[in-house]
Amino acid sequence: MIRYLKRPGWPSDSWPWIRAMQGELGRLMDGLAPSEAYPPVNVWSNGDEVLVTAEIPGVDPEHLDISIQSGSLTLKGERSCPEHSSPDCVCHRRESEAACFARSISLPYEVEADRARATCADGVLELHLPRAEQSRPRRIAVESS
Repeated sequence: MIRYLKRPGWPSDSWPWIRAMQGELGRLMDGLAPSEAYPPVNVWSNGDEVLVTAEIPGVDPEHLDISIQSGSLTLKGERSCPEHSSPDCVCHRRESEAACFARSISLPYEVEADRARATCADGVLELHLPRAEQSRPRRIAVESS
């Protein structure tokens, strides 16, 4: 049997407080839990460019569609899996699937899409997106009167 222990300073009904704490912990964990979105993406930036990497094993670079619009990068493509269709071949386990994917990522600042570079090696897509001149910070000189 569980006994309810009233603690000094706790409200008489602790459940709203416990639910609020549970909600706060859930929000904190959302930022720490790995994403299940495909493909997994990393985004870095400095003053000159945004670097985006995406893990896309099994994706033919010819079947990728990469676009930039309104501050978002969109990756679309198709992942294929080798098929073994011979009559004497039995599949015992299949954990990878052929699938189409689409993923949009917000960029930290406006970029020049016409100067973007993309390479793909060993299943990793790498995008270099130069910062747009109009999004660079401007220094304003202060004049004394």
